[in-house]
Amino acid sequence: VIVNGTCGALTSSTATLTVNSLPAITSHPTSQAVCAGTNVTFSVTATGTGITYQWRKAGVNIGGAISSSYTITGVAAGDVGNYDVVISGICTPSVTSNIAALSIIPSPAITVHPASQTVFVGTNVTFNVTATGAGLTYQWRKAGVNITGATSSSYTITNVALTDAGSFDVVVTGTCPPAVNSNAAVLTVNTIAITTQPANQSACVGANATFSIVVSGSNPTYQWQVSTGGGPFTNIAGATSSTLALTGVTQSMNGNQYRCVVSGSLNSTAATLTVNPLPVVSLILPFDTLYQNSPIQTLTGGTPAGATGVYSGSGVGGGVINPGAFALGNYIINYRFTDGNGCSASATDVFTIIPKADKVNLFPNPAVNGQVTIVVAPELVGGKATVYNDEGQKVSDWIVSGRQTVYRFKWAAGHYTLVFVKGSVEVTKQLIIVR
Repeated sequence: VIVNGTCGALTSSTATLTVNSLPAITSHPTSQAVCAGTNVTFSVTATGTGITYQWRKAGVNIGGAISSSYTITGVAAGDVGNYDVVISGICTPSVTSNIAALSIIPSPAITVHPASQTVFVGTNVTFNVTATGAGLTYQWRKAGVNITGATSSSYTITNVALTDAGSFDVVVTGTCPPAVNSNAAVLTVNTIAITTQPANQSACVGANATFSIVVSGSNPTYQWQVSTGGGPFTNIAGATSSTLALTGVTQSMNGNQYRCVVSGSLNSTAATLTVNPLPVVSLILPFDTLYQNSPIQTLTGGTPAGATGVYSGSGVGGGVINPGAFALGNYIINYRFTDGNGCSASATDVFTIIPKADKVNLFPNPAVNGQVTIVVAPELVGGKATVYNDEGQKVSDWIVSGRQTVYRFKWAAGHYTLVFVKGSVEVTKQLIIVR
């Protein structure tokens, strides 16, 4: 400053003005997760005049922690918490950083160890482990030797062989050490094996069906089971041998599945039972009565018809009967038909052998709806048959072409006279037609 007076001017010495800045944080410390036993450093970046630092944990000053960074060596569980830093300067107020949380990444720990197992040759087996921790990886071992590719929390062996037996464990490694080893799980391989599985079976209603299984190994046990309607398998009482015999199968058993449990836990494949229905068979013979002097009869009337239908009974041979070979009386004809599934059923009908009659026989008589069988003696074959109504009017005539013929006359109901003539042989018969 210059001071002027009467006697002159004076100039003062120079004075400097300094403006101090307030403390300010430009980069806050960040939260961190570290492995136990490692080191961790929190850092802060700040501006201001004459700034100082004081790190805190949970709001409490940490002795000696007075720089822009704070390092913890050999982090332990007691170090876990919230950290911040208070920055002071020549000018007030001071500033406090954001909170930075410190956490410890857990090391791997096994909560469920793999269990020892006993399985059968040819089956599958799986070992499992359950572990906690971060960044877990797995390495399964057999007898302490790493198994290539076995790097998940489970390890499966398919189609187990005797050579697979042994001791298995798994090494679990995480982001933080140490790795942990599971307990050893022992695999025992049972030598019992199914060499022949049960096969599907088909049977006709009322027939028998048998399922069987072939097993190798010592002292196997068996328990057959059934599944009906796609439901669960249940034990069949008493079915404890290598074969299951089903007697008299019914239609309701169609589609049932059967399997065998060997030695308590080795399941066979399921086999299906198909039950085929029996064919519906009937027999209506074209005759009820035959004369002893009737010609040989070809048997018909069985349904379904076909080459697999067979007639049988007393005096039957080649599908025909010779009435002359029978004594008087009633006889039963059996018709048995076998379908494409090999299922058979039978039906029967009865006929009667009556004494030898005239040279011409009509039956039945009366003839319902005009249907009648006419049997003539050999000497009338080739002769002429003439028919007259009850008024003596000629109705019809024809040449007799065979010994036995079935006719269906269309004449009105009533009484008719039939005259058969050949040479010197003449036979007259009466016929009644009813409708």
